[in-house]
Amino acid sequence: VMILPCLHSFCSSCLDQNPSSSFSSSSCPPKCPTCYLEYTKEKGTKKSPKENFFFHERIDLLRQVESRLNGPPSFSTSSETCDICKDPAKKKEASIKCLQCKKNLCEKHKVFHNELFEEHETIDLSSPSFSSSSSSKTRPRCQQHPN
Repeated sequence: VMILPCLHSFCSSCLDQNPSSSFSSSSCPPKCPTCYLEYTKEKGTKKSPKENFFFHERIDLLRQVESRLNGPPSFSTSSETCDICKDPAKKKEASIKCLQCKKNLCEKHKVFHNELFEEHETIDLSSPSFSSSSSSKTRPRCQQHPN
């Protein structure tokens, strides 16, 4: 996924197929399909498209969620282990995943995590629906816009 100087994002192939970019004349630079702001195909300039790493991370997260939702109903064969447990031989099955820390936690480490980071949102891995929940208490993200 590429981000243009105007901050609109498109996949590389869509930008390549963009009708305004098919004109090879230097008098007609390519334009954003949404707002028509001109950009250049020359790499490394301020007006050239850049990799949109934020979108790449979100796409990866969506793929993980999709694979979990479409995965087998039995989680025992494809269970994930705790990322905090040190000894590989004694790693326990993860019961939650913290969305902020991006770590899988077993029941033991879940207790410590929830005490230290009560505002972090977690996903219950033991539930087939992977219900999203916040640890015991949640704080508004913004005092002015609590929701």
